[in-house]
Amino acid sequence: MVLQLESLLTVSVLQIMLEVAAVAATTTLAGRECEAKCGDIEIQYPFGIRADCSMDRWFVIDCIKTANSSKAFISSIKLELININYAHSRLLVKGPVFSYNCAPPNTGKAVNLRRTSFTFSAKNKFTVVGCNNRAFISSSEPDSIGCQPSCEVNVKLPGCTGYRCCQTLIPYFQQLFAPGFQDVDDDQCRIAFIVEKKWFKAYETDPYKVKDLEYVPVLLDWKINATALGSLVIDEESTYRDMIDYYDKFDFPYPNNTILLCREGFTGNPYLPFGCQDVNECEDPIVLSRCHGLCKNTYGSYKCVPALSWIIILAISAAATTLAGRGCEARCGDIDIQYPFGIRADCSMDKWFVIDCIKSANSSRAFISSINLELINIDYARSSLLVKGPVFSYNCTRPNTGQDVNLRRTSFTFSGSNKFTVVGCNNRASLSSSDPDGEGCQPTCEENVKPQGCFGNRCCQTSIPYFQQLLAPSFQDADDDQCRIAFIVEKKWFKANVKEPYKVQELEYVPVLLDWKIMQQPWDRL
Repeated sequence: MVLQLESLLTVSVLQIMLEVAAVAATTTLAGRECEAKCGDIEIQYPFGIRADCSMDRWFVIDCIKTANSSKAFISSIKLELININYAHSRLLVKGPVFSYNCAPPNTGKAVNLRRTSFTFSAKNKFTVVGCNNRAFISSSEPDSIGCQPSCEVNVKLPGCTGYRCCQTLIPYFQQLFAPGFQDVDDDQCRIAFIVEKKWFKAYETDPYKVKDLEYVPVLLDWKINATALGSLVIDEESTYRDMIDYYDKFDFPYPNNTILLCREGFTGNPYLPFGCQDVNECEDPIVLSRCHGLCKNTYGSYKCVPALSWIIILAISAAATTLAGRGCEARCGDIDIQYPFGIRADCSMDKWFVIDCIKSANSSRAFISSINLELINIDYARSSLLVKGPVFSYNCTRPNTGQDVNLRRTSFTFSGSNKFTVVGCNNRASLSSSDPDGEGCQPTCEENVKPQGCFGNRCCQTSIPYFQQLLAPSFQDADDDQCRIAFIVEKKWFKANVKEPYKVQELEYVPVLLDWKIMQQPWDRL
């Protein structure tokens, strides 16, 4: 009893010491007596309103105060702040609008982030408004990223879909915005700007009106010197470190750069001790709309608890195997077939769980009849399946168009334990060709760095939305002869087995996890 009491006291004292240390570090990391706000903007580490309050000179904030307001500027790049997203290492700033032959005229001011810790985020789009006018991100590089809107007199299309307004993606690690116009020998109004794409999509009913704005919101990403990590307290469960070794090509001030991000399911400030806190996803209306049942928050995620319409079976007792009916086959090759699945229709719960067992002289292969995907394994305890998923490739040595997987109106969804993966060079791919602005990512292309794993260089990954039921990927900007690959894959398998992502094109399939659901009515029989 004495030993137990001593152990409890030791644990309690250690816990208190850690909590006190975390609080103390939070208040002292940025320096004592540092201002915490400039106007409505919270100033937290690595930023600071004084040099001794920030991590280094790139993160010093100039707070310009007047009688009626306070404005925050990033001292090193002279851009005014709108907001800071610490969880994603991202800033929202006021970006310039460049116009030609417009009223009122606005030449804008070039933004040069070279040799700084900042880059334009890929969450922006370069936007050109005009009539048969081509514009580029950089006037010093006329063959750089740009686009040209068309001008059909009798055609009026809403938004920015090519008619008098066009958009293109921002390359990863873009650090210069000094646009140039071509074919501007007439008197038509031409406009160019970089803008946060979500904001513009909500505003874009009349793109010409942007010329009347003093600024447009632009997202910047930031990086820090990797050697500074030693001075930070990092919680590996909630914080992710992304090392960036692109010094040879990209103009960063450090040979080794990194960013800290709150992991999915957490938010806060990863640069503070234990600064990333669990998100209660069940307070999000979008999550609630996807959750067919009661939403229960978990550490870093959430789960849907069975309600009236759908029931998720977390475990099936041994007795349930008899519900499939006597005389039902229990195996197909090496795979155990248990209820709710069955090799005959009368052995399964319903049509979604019928297994086709294709037998040959040397093997037996199991297919889920309703969705025609080959089984690798069934995890009854977690209501998940491991199946053979398609690989989609374009311009590769072994071309493979793959076959779309459409699970809509079935009992199956892609599990959140998968990742949508894109392999290529400056190529964006989306989960669905019918939704090109939906979930997707764009790998960058560093010639002098051999890609290892999938961390952005020639390979990128993004999470699968909850209850995703369609895989029909599309490639954007795929007009050259480079090999592009896209697939959904179980993330643990990919991390353990794929060191050279381009070799996935040689595989017949990749393993993919599916979750399943059942209707309530069959549940009453169990």
